Amino acid sequence: MPRDAGPWGAGGGKPWDDGVFSAIKQIRVHEGELNVIYALQYEYLKKDGKSVLSKLHGRTVGANKIQLLDVNWHMPEIN
Repeated sequence: MPRDAGPWGAGGGKPWDDGVFSAIKQIRVHEGELNVIYALQYEYLKKDGKSVLSKLHGRTVGANKIQLLDVNWHMPEIN
């Protein structure tokens, strides 16, 4: 029997969809004690070359540092 993906995190987490972008430039990981991840935020590249930040997924209360992960992943061209 099929099930939904999850779990979505503590405190009533929810799935998200930021839309479609041509690339992911960076992931911002909001981290707390013991390397607990509190929130994620993505920097996308639009087709016109401009960067856009996603909304914050999670909460930053308790986070004490932000790890910046440079991804620079581009969507492959579809012919």
